[in-house]
Amino acid sequence: MSGDTTSHSFDYHIRVFLPDTDAVGVVYHGTYARFADMARTEWLRSLGWPITRFAEEHGLSPVVHRMEVDYTRPAKVDDLLLIRSTLAGIGPVRTTIDQEFLRDGLLLAKVRVVLVFIDKGGRPARQPAAFLRHFATTVAE
Repeated sequence: MSGDTTSHSFDYHIRVFLPDTDAVGVVYHGTYARFADMARTEWLRSLGWPITRFAEEHGLSPVVHRMEVDYTRPAKVDDLLLIRSTLAGIGPVRTTIDQEFLRDGLLLAKVRVVLVFIDKGGRPARQPAAFLRHFATTVAE
């Protein structure tokens, strides 16, 4: 596992292990969601916004509002995957992130995730202004 940051995207590497696969030996479709979440979480951490910061400083939690996945080719046990996360859009209520799953430069899957925030009562909330400023300045320029 490692993360490399550029101005517009974040690369996260992960190895596929046996528990990540289904009965026929390919990565289980639900595993892509977990891997995508790990990559996004590490990207936010690399930008100075670990998930715990949202709750501690703002009383909010980022949650997945929508996730779309296009599977192109299967990943298998022992594959080293590169998950490239790229900011697709950011606004007062939602952040959209595109993620590509690659093996040796070959596209395996594409994920589009829309994140929103909820407060401690589970109600929708605007994204923290400090997060918007920081994320937009650090990533979008």
